[in-house]
Amino acid sequence: KQLRSRVRTQGNEIPPYVMPLSVQAIAIVQRLMQLRTRGARYLLVHRYEPQEMISENTLNTAISRMGYKGRLTGHGIRATISTALNEVGFVEEWIEAQLSHADANQIRAAYNHAKYVEPRRRMMQYWADLLDALEVGIPVPTPEVYMPNIGRPSADFLSM
Repeated sequence: KQLRSRVRTQGNEIPPYVMPLSVQAIAIVQRLMQLRTRGARYLLVHRYEPQEMISENTLNTAISRMGYKGRLTGHGIRATISTALNEVGFVEEWIEAQLSHADANQIRAAYNHAKYVEPRRRMMQYWADLLDALEVGIPVPTPEVYMPNIGRPSADFLSM
């Protein structure tokens, strides 16, 4: 949402935005890129307007058609992921950054410009591996394996 509102207020150019993904998500994105219409501006395009992105309601419609109407929404999925990652101990700032939420504390936001790229990538890898494990019924991974450097500077910081 923040990205869309910045596009609306700053013109039609999409500003750079880093969204760390799991290996599984990258494979899906690569497959979608192979399938997309040549010259399409978006990865997920509108059915009738290929130069436009899908509607905000597309995901909710798909969820409804899968039999979850009234029980699950796209926003509900985001809330579930946020809750689960908070419950297992991932750092709140990483989760909020991954959800593209602005810091409500304007003073802290003015001083902290960290992107948390590598920790967010590991966090999303944990989530993808957890879903894979649950799907096939194997033991779920422990989040600590994905957070080995808590309390130490990230590679992003050290490379500045």
